[in-house]
Amino acid sequence: CALEIQNEKYDQILFTSQQLQDWRDRQWAADLFRFKLRSTTLLFVGYGSDEPQVLHTIQKVFEETKDDFDNNNVGSENDTIFKEYSNIPIISSYEKDPSFVHKYIARSYCESIKNIKNSSWKDLILTESTDENLSADSLMRKIYNEVLVKLVSEALDYSSKETNATFTAYVPIAKYLLKNIRKSFKDNKSDGEKKKFKDLIFNIDDNLKIPYPEIIKFFSYVKGDAKKYFSVRNNKEAYSELIFLLYILFELENGDMELKDNFVKVFNKIIYFSFDKSNVYEEDKSNKDFILFLLGNVSIVEDSERIRKKIENDNLENKHKEISIHNGYILTWKSIFQDYDDLTIEGIKNRIKDCIQRPRKYVAKERKSINKRFKNYKLSSERSSTNDVSNT
Repeated sequence: CALEIQNEKYDQILFTSQQLQDWRDRQWAADLFRFKLRSTTLLFVGYGSDEPQVLHTIQKVFEETKDDFDNNNVGSENDTIFKEYSNIPIISSYEKDPSFVHKYIARSYCESIKNIKNSSWKDLILTESTDENLSADSLMRKIYNEVLVKLVSEALDYSSKETNATFTAYVPIAKYLLKNIRKSFKDNKSDGEKKKFKDLIFNIDDNLKIPYPEIIKFFSYVKGDAKKYFSVRNNKEAYSELIFLLYILFELENGDMELKDNFVKVFNKIIYFSFDKSNVYEEDKSNKDFILFLLGNVSIVEDSERIRKKIENDNLENKHKEISIHNGYILTWKSIFQDYDDLTIEGIKNRIKDCIQRPRKYVAKERKSINKRFKNYKLSSERSSTNDVSNT
């Protein structure tokens, strides 16, 4: 797979078997491995972990960090070390019983930490409980999913601070809702609607050529480039804003919601999402009115507005085209929460529900009367004339 990645990129994520050999002649490889081990998550797939150089280097790095741990961190008999330290090695074995190499790495790590149980190393090794070998696809999917959930949780935590996500300053109590969503993602024991929402957005469709989780695929459509991968880490605020709105709609629809490309169906209406005013809705031929939620910074400065969508369908029976005009409503945070003072979760839900069911009301708020528009036009004309005279 390294050949499919740009040359300057693959060496940052991939160690080849050659790089793990002849370290005496190529000291840079050993130094690079130590650097990655100290600062990056490493994953061995199919080779490498039984190399003597690797085992020796891992042990040395563990010894380096031995004094970094709190000596008073003593685990009880019922505790594991997973909650205490963030740099623990997680070892997954394809066999039912762990090999010597697996035990060696786990024990070396536990010996580098003071005051933990001698048997704790067993908790670090995940083995297959059946006689069949663990599927590599299942393993890599599980790892990817866990990493993605963690990245999304970090993004929600980041965006819960008003200085980081602008939409939280305009949407009341959004930062508290983001924290609740983040908490439900981290809690594996959560049940009911919260668990259903987590399963919905992290679900993977195996029928796709590249089986991305739903939220990744959905976000790419919303950003306007379905073939491009947008990382969570580089789009924390945007992912958080989209997940926030999806979570509200999911609860309003009592969990009966499906992600379809760049839209969902709520209250029997098509709801589109976009970070700009691009025509993300043009491919829809549903002959229904639609709503476009405008997200991002533009949503806090732009007014809501109504647009028209022309649908042309071929009538094969009568051999003519049928043209129908349908309304589209572009809604922004600015218009939705203008003059809003109900600081409750139910109030937020009811407000968004109302704007979906009666979008024309929120568009009408932004439409100025003919008299006001004429006054504004006249005022701007007078200012323009004054500036021309001054320049003369």
